[in-house]
Amino acid sequence: MSQFFTYAILTATVASALGLAAPFLLARARRDHGTAQRGDQPWRRRIMLLSAFTTYFAALKTSNLLLAILVGMGTGAVMVS
Repeated sequence: MSQFFTYAILTATVASALGLAAPFLLARARRDHGTAQRGDQPWRRRIMLLSAFTTYFAALKTSNLLLAILVGMGTGAVMVS
């Protein structure tokens, strides 16, 4: 049972939870702010989905949550620009 809670498993679990929750939280915050437009939401969803996937994949491969978050942020920044 103690092998289940290794650092890699916990890192991947936290990274996937953050990756899955972040798009919903950001979309909710944007919607609550009142600046959402119907025409530009699909590409934002794709950016957030790709960032979440790269964050999860980086956390899975490197077992480093900070690096994984930076990779996800970098992916989002490259996709927006």
